[in-house]
Amino acid sequence: MARENAKWYEANQRPAQKRDTHWYEANMVDHLDTKKKWYEANLRSAVETVRANRQHWYEANLDNTPTETHWYEFKEAGDTDWKKRFQQAHLDKFREQHSKWYEANLDQTPTDKHWYEFSDEQTASDKKWYEANLQAARESHKKWYEANLHPDPHADIKQKWYEANINLARTQKIKRDWFENNMRLARETQNKTDK
Repeated sequence: MARENAKWYEANQRPAQKRDTHWYEANMVDHLDTKKKWYEANLRSAVETVRANRQHWYEANLDNTPTETHWYEFKEAGDTDWKKRFQQAHLDKFREQHSKWYEANLDQTPTDKHWYEFSDEQTASDKKWYEANLQAARESHKKWYEANLHPDPHADIKQKWYEANINLARTQKIKRDWFENNMRLARETQNKTDK
């Protein structure tokens, strides 16, 4: 009833309550306070859970089961009897097919000569090795002063190709200089018109 009797322009003229926070900050303060409490509670819970379940890195994969087998025997313990028999059979078969490295190139023919005498026979020659190489080099190479005595049959083609390449390089340089000058001139005129 009192509200009905009050005039509309007097309805909100009650004295305002003085508060420390503005109306637009009131909800934000409560929200931040709640958020902080929630964060601290969750952090505390997470830390307690990690500390309860945590293992050191060096204990993570450690099997503490008591055993009499050493660590270097575990791999062999995983090999079953059939696996060992399989490996042995294939190893014997491989050894039958392949000779040992020190027997691979050994000629088993019986002979009266020693191994170092065979080597002397193979390398024995009338000429020394450097004389044979020198003779081969002289036969296969021209003398340096005879190399340019004979005219090149393709000299005119090479000359034309050289001149064409020189002309092309000159033309490209002229075009490049022209382009750079035009760009510089365009920039200078553009700066003048902008001012």
